[in-house]
Amino acid sequence: MRSLLRRVPHALASWVVKQQIQVTSGQGTQVRWLGLIGQSAGQLVIGDQCIINCRIAFDGSTGRVEIGDRCFIGASQLVCREQITIGNDVIIS
Repeated sequence: MRSLLRRVPHALASWVVKQQIQVTSGQGTQVRWLGLIGQSAGQLVIGDQCIINCRIAFDGSTGRVEIGDRCFIGASQLVCREQITIGNDVIIS
């Protein structure tokens, strides 16, 4: 029961974010969806096997954030006006 209660806010946050911005995430990727709530526009593309634990803010309606495969982004904040591209095998901590 406890694990179900922990998953409900995460699943709800994921659904809310995906209603607000365009999100594509690869296989095995874990995203802290609560860090993306409140965005009204933007596009987020995340590769395979990533752990994204940061806040991402879109400062414009056409912002695009691309994160490659096997990336880890820890407790930080990305602010995107037009485009941010992070390659494969990157650690930001």
